Amino acid sequence: MSRARRNRRPSLFRRITYFLMLVSGGGAGVGGWLLKDHPRVQALLAVVTGKPLANELGKDSADPVAEVVDLLEPAQSFSQPGTYQVKIRQVHLDPNLFQAGHTVDIQAKVLRRDEQGHTTTLWDTVAYGERLAVAGRDELIAGWDHRPFEVAWNPGDRLTVEVYDRRTGLFAQPKRFFLADPKAAPREFPLRPGTFPLQPDTSKEDPRVDPRNVRIVLESRRVGDLTRPNGARAASRDDSGSDDAPIVIR
Repeated sequence: MSRARRNRRPSLFRRITYFLMLVSGGGAGVGGWLLKDHPRVQALLAVVTGKPLANELGKDSADPVAEVVDLLEPAQSFSQPGTYQVKIRQVHLDPNLFQAGHTVDIQAKVLRRDEQGHTTTLWDTVAYGERLAVAGRDELIAGWDHRPFEVAWNPGDRLTVEVYDRRTGLFAQPKRFFLADPKAAPREFPLRPGTFPLQPDTSKEDPRVDPRNVRIVLESRRVGDLTRPNGARAASRDDSGSDDAPIVIR
């Protein structure tokens, strides 16, 4: 398919109108339920109704549900002040950062930086136990998918993530890595979703280390407006009292 043809993508309004015709059986059923067995139409119905697909999706569609969500849901803006829910899905460290055989306890912190460069710890994974891996034997990977937290943010607030080894030896230099933090006050939520490089807390580069193997994967979304000014810190639980409920950081 040519690039020009790919660029002639129907507008969001036309795509939604077409979908409504499908769901309502528009065209006396000719343009509607006759297509209900098409994998992408099934995916549309699953997204809207919340029910599982009745038939197996076609093999030629890798992830039609994801494609449908991408079509119907415009990209979320991360420039608005508000409360954002964040998950650290994965942290990955290069094994060449550590001596072979060293047991690494991979941990992460969420920090807020003021205009003077001072940092305040808002959230720390230490409370959730060790994440151990042996350099040279294991993949140095950790994640906290089931430990979401919520953070209040205004444009200009400086937030970052620090990843560190909690088992640094007595005489060894502690290894710390930071999510890239812009010098200027950010206009977008700094912990927005995606895969990002982690920068070492040193200007000295190790040629053995592949920067692509030092990264963090975040998942985040805006969940509400600001209800209190920044500075206070509060923890919340859901009605069941579960410890897995998001922690609200303000």
